[in-house]
Amino acid sequence: TSYYVASEVRTMEVEGTALLQLNKDSKLALKNGQLVNVTDKDTVAVVKAQFKYPVVILNKNGGTMADTAIVPTGATVCLAEDRNESAVIVMRGDVNGDGMVNTTDYVRIKSYFLKKVQLTGAYESAADCDGDNKITTADYLRVKSYLLKKLDLFA
Repeated sequence: TSYYVASEVRTMEVEGTALLQLNKDSKLALKNGQLVNVTDKDTVAVVKAQFKYPVVILNKNGGTMADTAIVPTGATVCLAEDRNESAVIVMRGDVNGDGMVNTTDYVRIKSYFLKKVQLTGAYESAADCDGDNKITTADYLRVKSYLLKKLDLFA
C-alpha cells in the first residue's frame, strides 16, 4: 500500500450557500441587504414569484402581508422556512413606506435635502431616485416629474 502526504496549502473559492436567491430572469436585485427595483405596481405575489425558494413578505410591524398587497419600502422579505435570512425592500421614491409615490414622498425628499428631516436605511435608499448614492435636488425633481406624469420613475 502506498500513502501520499499532502503538504501544499490550496485556497478554493466556494459559491455562497445563501438560500435567499432570485430567479435568473428576475427584474429585482439584492444589494447590501436590500431588495431593490420594486415598483409601485408590484404585489406581494409578484415579488414572491421572483425568488428561487419560498419566501414571505412581512410588513414594518412583522405581520405577514397578503399576496394582493402592494409591497412598500421598509417591508422585509425572508425565507419561508428560516426567517434569519432576509432583505429590506426598497421602492424608489416611496420614502414614507406606504407603497405609493406621492406628494408626501416629494416633500420628504426635499426636506431631507434641505436638512430638515432625517432618513435612514431603506427610506434613505428610496429617496435616491436617480441611483447615484446621494440625495440631491435631482431626486426630488424626478419624483415631481413622475407625479406630473412626465417621467417613469421605475424605467
